Amino acid sequence: MAIPQNFKTSQIQQLTELLITDKQIIGKQFSSSTHQLVVDRKYIIVQTIEKEPSEKVFVIKSICDTAHLPIKLNFEETSHREFSKDKNEITIAFSDNLFPLTLRKWKQGDKFKPLGLNGFKKLSDFFKDQKLSLFEKEATWILENKEHIVWVVGHRVDDRCKIMNGTERVLRIVVITSP
Repeated sequence: MAIPQNFKTSQIQQLTELLITDKQIIGKQFSSSTHQLVVDRKYIIVQTIEKEPSEKVFVIKSICDTAHLPIKLNFEETSHREFSKDKNEITIAFSDNLFPLTLRKWKQGDKFKPLGLNGFKKLSDFFKDQKLSLFEKEATWILENKEHIVWVVGHRVDDRCKIMNGTERVLRIVVITSP
């Protein structure tokens, strides 16, 4: 009998036993040669294992330097100063020392100053508060400059990048998603 997604029979049996005994198993993980399974709060989530290493860092030298990025980002200097409710779009204060930016996956120990909150927050705590699954955490990109995190992409901008009354230049950054 073929086991879906190449999981071993013993792994399926172990998962079944854990579910039957109703033990606290949130975060329990199983891996096959092609897939990863994680028990989330309400669901069992199965995802294909990424072939590309997640520790790669992509340097963005200017507004136009985006062709090499693993996600599609559009940078545009604009006069539009208003906060967008779209989680895939931010407007931030733009200065000559903003670039170079780097795009990378989050790592343990990362912290930022979430817009609208006082003080710093570890990304691991932020993700927990947002109730992100393990796979959602692993898929999250971080946009940072040489000084600090600018944006937890698709989630929250850093408070140090907000547009203030004296802000003269504004940068709009959009994640372009496929329809």
